[in-house]
Amino acid sequence: MLCLGGPLHGLRGRSVVLSSVFGTIALLALITSPAFAQAPATGAISVVSKPEAQAVYLDGSAVFTYDVSSTGGTDVTGVQVADDHCPAVTGPDVSTAVDPDNNADAVLQPGETWRYTCTVKAADLFKTGTATVSSTATATATDQSDATLSAHDSVLTAALIPGIALDKTGPATATASELLTYNLAVSNTGTTSFPEAGIKLIDTVLTGGACDAAPAIATSKNGDRTPAELNPGETWVYQCQVATKAGDTKVSNKGDVTATDAGGRTVTATDTTDTALSPAAGAVLPASAVSGRARLTGSVGCVASRSATARVTGAHIRKVTFTVNGREVKTLTRANSGGSFQLTLATSTLTYGPQRIRAVVEFAANAVPRRRTLNLQFSRCRARIVTPTFAG
Repeated sequence: MLCLGGPLHGLRGRSVVLSSVFGTIALLALITSPAFAQAPATGAISVVSKPEAQAVYLDGSAVFTYDVSSTGGTDVTGVQVADDHCPAVTGPDVSTAVDPDNNADAVLQPGETWRYTCTVKAADLFKTGTATVSSTATATATDQSDATLSAHDSVLTAALIPGIALDKTGPATATASELLTYNLAVSNTGTTSFPEAGIKLIDTVLTGGACDAAPAIATSKNGDRTPAELNPGETWVYQCQVATKAGDTKVSNKGDVTATDAGGRTVTATDTTDTALSPAAGAVLPASAVSGRARLTGSVGCVASRSATARVTGAHIRKVTFTVNGREVKTLTRANSGGSFQLTLATSTLTYGPQRIRAVVEFAANAVPRRRTLNLQFSRCRARIVTPTFAG
């Protein structure tokens, strides 16, 4: 029996009520049909790697964090994170302030962020190089429709390499009793900065005199816009003076620089320079001293022949080093041509034009001076072509 909730009055009314009832049943069937069910939301995830940029010492380690979130409005599972330069990724880290799983159900839900971490030694990160490394993290997960999701993020890691260089220069020759000035150029050759207080210079006497005081910074730091720090690529020039006295034959002293960067890493450099001293006019040489003498002669003017020569003659010569146009070409420790130290050059090996020859002469240990530098110049010329004249 079908109860319609009240009396029926005629066939027409019964038909209407029955149609209404069957329409309601059909609508309910349509709504509950699988074909009418709402499609699940499309899944998506994001990963944020930090720090975006960092710098580490080569004997240290780099530390990365990766924050993974569900950004597609749906739950995701099976979250994994990998880094192409850091193999030991761990997480999620339950000790972080970022809630690792609001419901402790191993499901990354919208509004949650899971944090992963990784540490890698700098030696493994940079391997045999020192160039900045770009590392990429990849996060993967599965959404409710079993689709695989992925996201990527990259960061940069630079190498911290402290480096320092020292170039000490001064006069090659001078007269005994003169005040000599030496420059000590300190250059930052690394990638870290040195505060001014972290740079220490020491001058050590080897022979003769030493700097009369600790080297002081020059009045100019080569226009440095950050004068409180010696930054990578910058050079500061320090200066010191040595007082010589009559009877001195040589000044040889060594400069040492120690530099400590903001990270507490210390590097050092050293350089030595020599100055040969000649006796002052009227000075009496020590009884054991001998007079070192040298003279440079050879080809001059326009040379069109097949060879050119340069020869050094003199007394108490121990060694002669020849350079041609700034390039060292020959060193002689004994005379090789009738008592002279001779250099012979094939002109075919020279370019046309001026040729500059320098001979650095070193004398015996008891000679005064100990060293002299001599110069000679000639030009390689093309052979003249004589045009015959016909008479008749």
